Parts: sequence; structure tokens; C-alpha cells
Amino acid sequence: MNPTNQMASNPLDHLPPPILPSSIDAWPPAIGWWLLVLLVFLGVSTLSYFFWVWRRATALKREASSQLTTCYQQYTIDHNEHQYLINANQLLRRFCLQQYPELNCAKLSGQAWVEFLDERSSPIQKESGQLEKLLRIYQATQHKNIDIKSLHYYLTAWFKSVNVKQKLKKNYGQL
Repeated sequence: MNPTNQMASNPLDHLPPPILPSSIDAWPPAIGWWLLVLLVFLGVSTLSYFFWVWRRATALKREASSQLTTCYQQYTIDHNEHQYLINANQLLRRFCLQQYPELNCAKLSGQAWVEFLDERSSPIQKESGQLEKLLRIYQATQHKNIDIKSLHYYLTAWFKSVNVKQKLKKNYGQL
């Protein structure tokens, strides 16, 4: 037997080459990928919406904090404690009138005004008694020796922590 003859007579050699399947295309993706893209899109859209709502809800608080910082910077330049107290009090009134338009907080003064602000403070802030310093604008000679820096930090924290959707415990509109 001839070895070359034996190779030629192999029946597998007479078979046609195998037909390979076509490559798997990347497009169109399977239904699972469509669902994943849809869920990611909905998730990003929902998070964007809630972020937008949160930014709008806290815009007034951010603006008030910015204006309070401006008042404090003016105080550091001219060291006029009385003017800082007046500006801070006006800012608090504008903020409260914007947030609580149904209340007559514009006509509050003295201890009633401090109680109105104190009700919206956090429990830790209520204990500090910093709001009592705002009453000194009503007193002619009590402006000296006020720690404006601690009052500024307190008011900054007050603006950050005030809950604008807080239910009222007391009706100040009937004063």
C-alpha cells in the first residue's frame, strides 16, 4: 500500500468545508439591554427631577445665607454692630414673610418676634439663646459687647436648619 494513495482515499477529504454560522451582530440588542437602557434613563430622569425640585425648594435659604454673609462682611469692614443687627433682623423678616405669607410676622416685635423665630429653630439652637441678641436693636444703648461672630454663626445655622414646611404650633397671625 502506498501511503500517498491512502491519504487521497480518505473519505473526509471529499466533504465540503464546514459552513460557519454568521457572527453575532451587536445591533439590535436583546430585549434585556433595551430594558436596562430604559431603567437607567428613567432613573437619571427621576433623580434629575428631584434634584431640580430640591434646588428650587432651598433657593431662598441659600440666597438668605448669602445675604447674611454679605452683611457680616460689611460688619467686618466698619464694625457697626447696630447696623449688622438691623440688617440681620430685616433679612430674617424678609425670609419669614416669603416663607410664611399667611402669618402676620411683619408686625411682630420684641419677645414675640424672638419666640416666632425660636419656634422654627432646632432644639439645640433653642438652648443657646442667641436670638435674644436681636432684641438689642430695640434698646438704645445695649449694642456694645455683642458677640456678632457667634450671632452670625447662629443665624447661618438657623437658615440652614429651618424647616420651611414645618407646621405651626402657635397662630401668630391673630396678634
